[in-house]
Amino acid sequence: MDVAASKADLFGDPKFTEAVAKGIWYGPVYFREMDRQEPPSVLPCMTMLLAGRRRDAGASVAEISLKSVQEMVSRTKVGNRGVACVLEAGDLVIAHSDSSMVQRDFSSVAHVKAARAAGFDAGTLAAKVSRDRNHQDVLAVAAPVAKLGWLVLVELPLAEAKGAAQ
Repeated sequence: MDVAASKADLFGDPKFTEAVAKGIWYGPVYFREMDRQEPPSVLPCMTMLLAGRRRDAGASVAEISLKSVQEMVSRTKVGNRGVACVLEAGDLVIAHSDSSMVQRDFSSVAHVKAARAAGFDAGTLAAKVSRDRNHQDVLAVAAPVAKLGWLVLVELPLAEAKGAAQ
């Protein structure tokens, strides 16, 4: 895509045809290594195609850094010991209150499985007692970002949640 005058015909590419049909196409999240970081880190990114208004107008392609999502979530405070995170469609962590958790797989977490099974109906959103990745009891809630297939997940240790309720 960054080769000038390549004359590559991408008209039949599924990304392009979906962008033309729907006006926009969101690619999957990928992680780019940050070379000059100490300690080494990764930057979540994604590709997006935005179609022109007319069928012959083509589409614009943008590679988007999700660093602002990562920064916002890392600043999110959930009680004293709770966490917030954003999971991509395959349940890898895009952003987390603890940045060392980025790229971890949350697909085996019970409340993530339950949220995926419920689909992206916002009416099914409810807090539930579950166990986190460390097998600790938490009060958890997951909210879908339907267009992207993402989940926003918040976990609060159950003991802390019970203490706050009293």
